[in-house]
Amino acid sequence: MISFIDSITTCLSEKYFTLSGRASRAEYWWFALASWLLMCLPSDPDENEYGAPYSDPEV
Repeated sequence: MISFIDSITTCLSEKYFTLSGRASRAEYWWFALASWLLMCLPSDPDENEYGAPYSDPEV
């Protein structure tokens, strides 16, 4: 089984621009997890899920 770091390295350096061939199941899911984690990193903690700044209606 391929490790997390090996999967990301292989996908980004060897297979990202090559549209032929297939990734192993572990390689695919490790790369999917890494992509999801990068998408979940907040750009601004004051923004909610729709991108609008948080405002307290009580204030």
